[in-house]
Amino acid sequence: MFVAHELPVGAGRREAQARLANLLHGAWLAEASAAAYDGAVTGLLRVGPAGSASAKLVRVSLLDPVYRDEIMTVGLRWEATGPAGSLFPVLDANISILPGQNEGTADSKQTARLGRVS
Repeated sequence: MFVAHELPVGAGRREAQARLANLLHGAWLAEASAAAYDGAVTGLLRVGPAGSASAKLVRVSLLDPVYRDEIMTVGLRWEATGPAGSLFPVLDANISILPGQNEGTADSKQTARLGRVS
């Protein structure tokens, strides 16, 4: 099943793309990163209620951004780890920063949209 969703971003396209690129290579993921695999940045995160037995360790992998025209796209994979990891679904998604509404106009350069397809 594919799901797509877009949200307006409170920044211009170039600024939003630069911010996302900085997050991908910033310290927040590098500190949690366990390994880099095939050009992807990979980290382990605990999800679920804090201190809860139901919290689960997941592996989050992010690919380097790909630029096509004015669109920046980052591949993401979210999967459970451990012996029971195969019991949980894997999320593969593309996160994109797109020009704002009314593409091709001056207004579209001042706004951006965050899009996700999974």
